[in-house]
Amino acid sequence: MKSSSKRDPLLPKKEGIFIRAAISSSFALLFLFILFAEAALSSPLISQIEIQGNKHIKSREIENAIHSKIGEPLSEKMIRDDMQAIYDMGYFYSVQVLKEEGEAGLTLIFRIVENPRITQIELDGPEKEEEDRVKKLLTLRQGQILNFKRVKKTRSRILHYYQRKGFFSSKVQISQTSSKEGECNILIAIEKGERVKIAEVTISGNSHLSTEKILPILKVKRGQYFDEKKLSEGTKRVIDRYQRRGYYFATFKEPRFEFFERRGKRVKIILEIQEGKRIFVSKVNVKGNEYLSSSEILATLRPRKGEIFIPEFLEEGIKRVEAKYGKAGYLYLDMDRDLEFYREEGQVAISLIIEEGPQARVGRVSIEGNERSKERVFTHSLLVKEGEIFDVEKVRESWRRIYNLGFFEKVSIHPVPTSSRKIMDLLVEVEEGERTGSFLIGAGYSQNSGWEGKIQIHKDNLWGEGKKISLEWEFAKNRNDYDMSFLDRWWKDKDLSLRLSVYDKELKYSGTENYKKGKTGGKVEWGWPFQKYARCFIGLRSEQIEISQVDEEPLPEDLEEGKKMRHSLELTFERDTRVRDEAFSAYKGSYSYLFMETNGGVLLKGDLNFTKYKAELREYLRRGDFWMSPILALRLRGKLGERLPSYEKFRVGGQQTLRGYGLYEFSGDKVLLGTVELRFPLGKNMSGVIFVDGAEIWDEDSESPEVRTGWGFGARIMTPIGPLQLDWGVGETGEGEFYFGIGQAF
Repeated sequence: MKSSSKRDPLLPKKEGIFIRAAISSSFALLFLFILFAEAALSSPLISQIEIQGNKHIKSREIENAIHSKIGEPLSEKMIRDDMQAIYDMGYFYSVQVLKEEGEAGLTLIFRIVENPRITQIELDGPEKEEEDRVKKLLTLRQGQILNFKRVKKTRSRILHYYQRKGFFSSKVQISQTSSKEGECNILIAIEKGERVKIAEVTISGNSHLSTEKILPILKVKRGQYFDEKKLSEGTKRVIDRYQRRGYYFATFKEPRFEFFERRGKRVKIILEIQEGKRIFVSKVNVKGNEYLSSSEILATLRPRKGEIFIPEFLEEGIKRVEAKYGKAGYLYLDMDRDLEFYREEGQVAISLIIEEGPQARVGRVSIEGNERSKERVFTHSLLVKEGEIFDVEKVRESWRRIYNLGFFEKVSIHPVPTSSRKIMDLLVEVEEGERTGSFLIGAGYSQNSGWEGKIQIHKDNLWGEGKKISLEWEFAKNRNDYDMSFLDRWWKDKDLSLRLSVYDKELKYSGTENYKKGKTGGKVEWGWPFQKYARCFIGLRSEQIEISQVDEEPLPEDLEEGKKMRHSLELTFERDTRVRDEAFSAYKGSYSYLFMETNGGVLLKGDLNFTKYKAELREYLRRGDFWMSPILALRLRGKLGERLPSYEKFRVGGQQTLRGYGLYEFSGDKVLLGTVELRFPLGKNMSGVIFVDGAEIWDEDSESPEVRTGWGFGARIMTPIGPLQLDWGVGETGEGEFYFGIGQAF
């Protein structure tokens, strides 16, 4: 048998050959080590670094800029880099480096000369009305050391300001003159030139999007003053639109400009688009996944095989996959996307490479900052418990639930790594509000009910246990209400709330209906969670209703004077995803509820037998997270009653239902109410409101609804005793009505 002269590279070498190679390598490494050691020893070590000549710039700032360090060998290259770094600070026009050798070692001396101090800044060229604006653009200040970087930035900002106003050929020169030693005056000379207007915008190369569709996206059109930055922003928007339609490689060529004179300077902007081919997904691969199957991930991702490739959709799909992993405790997840394009074929292959990392569980949960609030507040608000899978979504919802209690001005939840990647501690930091109780005395006036007053005492987070007690008295010429309530959010230390209330209320109706209605009774209500954001409530009410005359006026025909007992069962479903700001006003999310109330019958008995249904939806929208951004608040309510006595009909009119009309001006068995409010902050403690209210009211005998609308404006003022609500509403008659209230309308 013939043996091959070729050797298998995977087999070990012969022992002798291996030893000879190892010895040769060792000698080579030893030679290199000696060579570099001698080079290091030949460079003396820096024992001290001195900064000389600086008068205004602190030595510490200069030392932070250089890289040479005490105890390290002297390096000529590093010294050159240090000199450049000091020049780059912008404060110096001369930098020298000296070396002094002494008994203690080598001293490295950076001898510098500072720029002069600015004593005066003059502007030459801007119009009088432009001077204040130009001064705000300056990064140079009197009394400061002249900084060349700030000179460059100032020039750039002024140029941009004038170019945006159409002075495309403007020039800015910044010069200095010496006044005396160490001081200088700065002259900023501005030549605006002529404003350049856009004469025409031409677009070529586009076939997928017509020029008529591109120009509105570009927002650059004939007659405008030319602004190069605005043009750049517009072309980016156009490319984004192309990419959202699958033209991933769409791009603009460098814009061309043709300047000419025609009743002033004009410019023709010539744009050419290279659309490229539309890109479709040829395949999608997933690698490295174990917890989630490939089919689960592919079902979550967009775009899929055969679909148009849109980068934004891919990123959104990846975020959804990350959310699924985060819910399962994969905190160290690393997802990389690999895009392999075949431009000629118009295809892309997407590969999602996943490193899941270990699954983390919740370790120790620590609470900091709670001086009054007891542990039960956090035990029932936190959805994550020690030892459970670290669910990122539950952590976010826990933050929302704690903040929405209203006990804390600030709430933050931080994951804290431990020595094991499988355990993640949790730190909850809170800053308690200065007070969780209030004593309020308020007064107001409306044309319908005259002067009104309100006295309210409430204490929340009672004994630090999340309980609340409140006393309230409202009075006016047509009403007199007393109400006392107690709330335990976690009754018997369970996720079961208990609310008790007793009340005595009196309301006088005038106008077409002249009678007085009194209610005395109480209610007990239990509530418990049944979904992530939802709760269910069941309540029992018992009250005595008394109907009587007003000023000996006869009662309406359908009313009977006397007392009646009412026993009712109430069922409520509530869903709340609202997020609130520091003033506790909702700016994101929604709130909805369904309510049913039945009175009398075989089980409840009593003197009254009727049913009520109510539904409500609220939405809060704010673009972005900036607190000064306006908030759009929407509210839709519907009410339906069966067999309602006249004094139980739904009343419409006033601040809480239909602004622009008198209190309880309308009534009916069916009501549909809608409200739109635009809320715009005027400061941290005050906001303005523009609103439109609408209502449709059906009475038992009416064939078509009575339609009413109102509009107006108002203010919300945050005070230590709570938010004050001031509104001016105008109805269809054009007459205004002023309203005063406590708290946000919704």
